[in-house]
Amino acid sequence: MVKRVPNPKARAARNRFCAAGQTDEAWLPRTKGSLLDEEVVGADWQDQLAAESADDEPVDFDLPQFLLNSVAFNYTDCVSFVEALYDDGGWDAVNAAYEDPPATQEQVLDLDKYKDGELASGPKPDSLEDELDGWSEAFEGQFGAFDVFNYVVSRTGDSTAAVTSAFGWGSGWIRTYRDDSDASRIVVDLTFRWDSGVDYLEFLSAFLGVVESYGVNPEDITGEDVFRWTALEEYGQHGALILDEDSTRTQIIFATDEEALEMFLPAD
Repeated sequence: MVKRVPNPKARAARNRFCAAGQTDEAWLPRTKGSLLDEEVVGADWQDQLAAESADDEPVDFDLPQFLLNSVAFNYTDCVSFVEALYDDGGWDAVNAAYEDPPATQEQVLDLDKYKDGELASGPKPDSLEDELDGWSEAFEGQFGAFDVFNYVVSRTGDSTAAVTSAFGWGSGWIRTYRDDSDASRIVVDLTFRWDSGVDYLEFLSAFLGVVESYGVNPEDITGEDVFRWTALEEYGQHGALILDEDSTRTQIIFATDEEALEMFLPAD
C-alpha cells in the first residue's frame, strides 16, 4: 500500500504534535484574534490580554511529562481544532461541533478527518475479565493518536519519531487488569491498528526506542512473532510485543511479573 501524502491541514496537525508540553503563548493572540475578534472584546484586546496576565507567576508542576502533555493537549490542539472550525465555517461550524464533537484525537488534529467522520478503524477488543480467574478489569478506553505521540516522545524525547509513529494511527485501545488478591500485580494491554504497512513499521521503529528507554538492550529482546523483554531494576516490567500477520495490527503487553505476562500471551 502506498503511504498517503497529507494535505496542508493534515501536515499542520502533525506539526502541532511537536508543541505538546511546551509553553508557547504565541497561539493566544491567534485565538483571540480569530474567535473573539475586535467586535467582541474591543480593539484593544491585545492590551487587555497583556494586562490580565502581567501579574501571573509561573507555576511548576511536579508531574510526569506524559501527564503534563496530556493536559496541554486540551489547551493547545483542541483550541487549534476550534480555530480550524471557525476558519472553515464560522460560528455555525463551531456551534455544530457541540452537537457532533470529534470522536477521536485524530479528528481533533486533522479537520478533514473530522468532517469526513473517519472513526477508529479497528473495533475495541473484548475484555478478558471473564476468562481470567481472580483478575478484574481496572480501566478501559481509547488510546488515541496523540496518546501514541505523547508516549513515544515522553519516553524517548524524539519528537520527530513520535510524530511519525502516531500519524498512521488507525485505532488504539487500552485495557488494564489487576489481581483481585494482590493489587500490586497489574497488566496493561494495548492494541493498535495502523493505516498501512508503512505506518506499522514506522511505529515499530519508534517503539524500539521506547523499549530502550527502559534500559533494555535491543540484543536482549527475544522472540520471533512475540518479542519479549524485561526491565526489572527500575521499572519492574515484563513486556511483550505481538505482531500480526496482516502487518497493520500491534498488541503490546506490560506486566509486573512474568507469570502475569504469560496469562496474556497467545498459546504456542
